[in-house]
Amino acid sequence: MEDPAVQASLSKNQRRGSILKPRSHYRRGTVVMNHIASKAQTTTTTPDEQALYHRMLQMKNSGWVNRRSLVGISVFASGSEGNNDPFVVERMPMELQLGFRKKIFGILAFQTSCVTAALVYITFFESEDIIDHWFCPVQPLLNQTNRTNTTNTTNFFIEEDERRLANGTIEWGIDMPNIHTCEGWAGPWFWCFFGLIVALFLLYKTKYIFPLNYLTLLFFSCIQTLFFVSIKTVFNTNCILYISGSIFFQIFLMYFFSNRKDERQHNLVPVNFYFPAIEAAGCNLIVNIVIALTAPGLGVSFGEFIFAAISAGLMMAWFAYDATCMVAKMSPDEYMQAVVFFYTDIILFLSFAFMMCAWGAMFMNVETGGLTAPIGDQENRMNRGNISGS
Repeated sequence: MEDPAVQASLSKNQRRGSILKPRSHYRRGTVVMNHIASKAQTTTTTPDEQALYHRMLQMKNSGWVNRRSLVGISVFASGSEGNNDPFVVERMPMELQLGFRKKIFGILAFQTSCVTAALVYITFFESEDIIDHWFCPVQPLLNQTNRTNTTNTTNFFIEEDERRLANGTIEWGIDMPNIHTCEGWAGPWFWCFFGLIVALFLLYKTKYIFPLNYLTLLFFSCIQTLFFVSIKTVFNTNCILYISGSIFFQIFLMYFFSNRKDERQHNLVPVNFYFPAIEAAGCNLIVNIVIALTAPGLGVSFGEFIFAAISAGLMMAWFAYDATCMVAKMSPDEYMQAVVFFYTDIILFLSFAFMMCAWGAMFMNVETGGLTAPIGDQENRMNRGNISGS
């Protein structure tokens, strides 16, 4: 039974933490105050540090700490309370602000690298067959990449396109040929999307419990990978693979670019998030163009790389905007919550991303005559068109 005095000392708005990391570790400003107090015991603190400590202590004793500025699962649900909060990141010393940026982009870079690596493995190795058959249990599979797509499979969909064109059941601009969603995909895809939402909810609930929060992030990454594979399978496009790789590359660059300092009104402040995001997007666009021009053997077209770069650039612009809101409303010790918010804030846009991949598949298949069809099958498609035209 817990001591009643301890229970009384806990605010109703405080949450308990884990055994390894108690909730007090995550209280707003606690890390800063403990750092200054421990420094005062070993060395001499500066007048600025003493003033900061007493200011935080005054705000803490007056009850500001016990008010939750983050009241929802989104950083945009916190209202304007952060404007009066002395514990937010942008009011902390320079070292803490840069450390917050390194932690959130470091964790995101590691997480997106794992997702991209898993996508590469599933795309180019035999394990994809099991996942593809789960998402497409009825019709022949199109996205067997360049490994197993047979002439019979490709001709099946060529004849299907010709039949639908002859019957007038294809409406150009709405139902484009070469864009196929195999029968039976809706059920598996729905359960995959539902699992992604559940994993995201668990990640939100365990964000303060170390090391369970990192294990939950790993579980969420696995579900996220499966969801990306479902997009690739359903729309018969590898575009999601290159989008994921581009996002990882840009976040990796943001880890370094966002830690620069800028002079504003004769004071050094961390650089605005938007400038590093633009620089990272520009570097990613150049890399995608170089790869598209120098690696034609990948079996994808120039348009797919450009589409992936643009999609990842838009995603990075969203991350920059989200991070700008976070530093104005979160404390430096809430970096894991910031990582969670990157996904909770963007979960509303997953349907939009799903449609973007559909347009990417349409763009690629119309341009190349079939993204995953081997060269011989593409020639067969062209020959069939010439024969029918003659």
